[in-house]
Amino acid sequence: MKRTLLAITLTAVALACLAGLDYSDIVKWGLLRRSDLPAEGYRMEVVTNRTPSYAWTLNGYFEYDAGNETYPTALSVSNLEIPGLPKTLFMDGMNGMVPVPEQGYIVGAFDNGEGTSGVGVLNSEDHFGSAGFYSTDSVDGAGFNFSQGVANYYWGGMTLTRADYPDILTVTTNYYATGGGAVLRDSRNPRKSVRLVDGALLLLEEIPAHWEFQGQPCFGLSNPLTPFSGNLAGYTWATETAGDPPYLYYALYDENSMRKFATESFTGVTTSLNFYPDFEPYDVVPMIYVGPSVTTNSL
Repeated sequence: MKRTLLAITLTAVALACLAGLDYSDIVKWGLLRRSDLPAEGYRMEVVTNRTPSYAWTLNGYFEYDAGNETYPTALSVSNLEIPGLPKTLFMDGMNGMVPVPEQGYIVGAFDNGEGTSGVGVLNSEDHFGSAGFYSTDSVDGAGFNFSQGVANYYWGGMTLTRADYPDILTVTTNYYATGGGAVLRDSRNPRKSVRLVDGALLLLEEIPAHWEFQGQPCFGLSNPLTPFSGNLAGYTWATETAGDPPYLYYALYDENSMRKFATESFTGVTTSLNFYPDFEPYDVVPMIYVGPSVTTNSL
């Protein structure tokens, strides 16, 4: 314990010398009495962000007319949460709709420009030619009972409701002091450092340029892209051959051997590369090259 206190004291003295601050100020500000800020020579800035908290939930079912007096179920869900919908729905063509997870339908406010509009569920691929179900209530509501049918809709009952929760408050506090110039660098990760910048003691992390796939950095890939085999972003990567004449492309496999593959050769690619899964939905998954950046957090 004594050695730890001695190390802290020596660090504080070194910071004071480098930054041109009194030792007593460093101890008061950085180690002992942060809760007393602001004090003379310091200032504190507090930024409050308020984020609405809510959840849209879809319930019910509806059937469609398949001919020959048969009426299969088109969609059936129970307390299915719908991510991506805004708190207040908006009417903007088809832009106010989001996918119903794993169902092949979309949900939200819509207007086809030809007299059909409302809030409801529509087929993802054939919006107004396949069975759908909707309400004509005002889009600024918090609950909708679908009763109108689209195309070969036959029968059902379905609701879209919003549950409201207390707003999420995020508070960021920045402490500022006079002086500058002090730098402490992480010996295990030289890209991380603590610096006194313009009077603020900041934690900085330098992030080098890199490829990014599904939000995950892929530091093992070169630019321009070249053959690669290994594990990145939760996938096992392989370099495979296809075509006539043959060309090289990337194939990615997850833990269940589900495959994603590049749509073209990676040779010479420097900005982005598109991948597609072997399974539905066949949505494009881009990989992009991200330039260098610095993240900053106040201490």
